[in-house]
Amino acid sequence: MTTALIAIPLCIMLFFPKTAAAKWLHKHLVVGLIDAAARFERRQFIYFILMIMMMHSLLPLMSLEMATLIIADLSLYYDAVITAYLAAFAARAKSVWWAIKSRVAAIFRCRRPAARHRRDVASKPPRKPAANDDPDPAHETKIATVGLAA
Repeated sequence: MTTALIAIPLCIMLFFPKTAAAKWLHKHLVVGLIDAAARFERRQFIYFILMIMMMHSLLPLMSLEMATLIIADLSLYYDAVITAYLAAFAARAKSVWWAIKSRVAAIFRCRRPAARHRRDVASKPPRKPAANDDPDPAHETKIATVGLAA
């Protein structure tokens, strides 16, 4: 019975999308739910899921207020964990994407990249000798000192 209540509107929207009934069903079942879901934040969805899952186990053990506070605390924790996991996943996916992209580019590269154009050595202007051709006096003193010590 429940399956028929779900399947009949689905079949109407799928097989007869131009009819007024399909448009009405789409407006109220699809667009309405998407608009309602857009008003909520991610942590509110997490809170709702935790509320449904844990109320049956927590409520018999403690008061409703205490169970609600525990679930609110867990929803913030799970929100932080999911956000950190998605950030790490995005960083890793980006590096994997660049690695795959470079390997595919290397596989399908038909020719080697052209060599860089180098200037001819002869095109450089000749260097003039330095103005002071005198040897370094400190260097000569060091040589003379070493020679005397030996």
